[in-house]
Amino acid sequence: DILLQDGKFQDGKVVALYSLDNCDRTEQLVKKVKELTSYNIIVIYTKKPFIMMDKARDYEILQNIKSDEKFMKENEILSKELSVMEEELEKILSFFCAERDHVFSI
Repeated sequence: DILLQDGKFQDGKVVALYSLDNCDRTEQLVKKVKELTSYNIIVIYTKKPFIMMDKARDYEILQNIKSDEKFMKENEILSKELSVMEEELEKILSFFCAERDHVFSI
C-alpha cells in the first residue's frame, strides 16, 4: 500500500517489473495487485528474464551524466554524442521490452 501513499494526487500508477530468472509469476502478481486498495494500477511485466541489465545500467549512468550541469558545461562537445548514445540505448531497451512485456490492469 505504500505504493499508493506518496501524498500526491494521482489517477493511478504504472508499475514495471522485471526478473533476473525465468519464472512466470503472473498468478502471484494478479493476486497481489487485487489485494491493493486501488484499482487504478497497470502492471507491466515480463515472463522472460531481463538480460539487458548492462544496457539499463548504461542508460542510468548516461542520465546521471546528463543531469550534471557542471560536467555538461565543461564538456559541451560530448552533448551530441551523449544524445546519440541515449537514443540508441532507448531503442535497444524499448525493442527488448516491447517483445517481452505483458500488461494487465486491475
